[in-house]
Amino acid sequence: MSRDGTGTGRNVVVVVARSAVDAGRDHVDPLVRTAARLLTGRDPGPTEVVRRAGRRPILSTADRPTHVSVSHSGGLTAVAVSRSPVGVDIEQLRPIADAHRIARHLAGCLDDLGARTGSHDLIRGWTRYEAVTKALGCGLTIAPEELLIDRTGTVRWRGVALPLTVWSTWLDPPVGDRAGPPLAVSVATRPCGRTSVVTAPPPLSSTPPLD
Repeated sequence: MSRDGTGTGRNVVVVVARSAVDAGRDHVDPLVRTAARLLTGRDPGPTEVVRRAGRRPILSTADRPTHVSVSHSGGLTAVAVSRSPVGVDIEQLRPIADAHRIARHLAGCLDDLGARTGSHDLIRGWTRYEAVTKALGCGLTIAPEELLIDRTGTVRWRGVALPLTVWSTWLDPPVGDRAGPPLAVSVATRPCGRTSVVTAPPPLSSTPPLD
């Protein structure tokens, strides 16, 4: 997996940037265009994210299906663009109340090693769970207890293998925001190609630079 947006054979590009708490399309859509350009190697031109009730968002002007997923946490926004259905979720590190109860629910999303109770493990497990449900386009209608995600990223739902793989990591805050807590990032998509993650510096009101 690449974290600098370079290389070939990419299936997913994720852009993480600081945003206002109430960030809307004026902030998200430029990040989507940046991710689409990194994915395809060309400018997608005027593009709008089409948000469809009960269905995954897509790019409006794509010449082939280009899938989009968006996540927010603590003033940060992550946008994932992929050639196949994709889900992304981010969460900043923070203390977790009632950790033992939450760990029981997320046991299957914690590297198939049983229930852990540390904040790092629980937050990472939650992002893995949400990324999978977004990639499936079902929201949180699947209970976390029904999923099993092993250390290779293979996903099973009620014992049935799904055509998805999950990749996750911890990132430092974007450039210019070094005081912030680490950020868990998880991406779920079909098991092909590479995942590139780009963190963008402020001011973030326009499309971040490619280099």
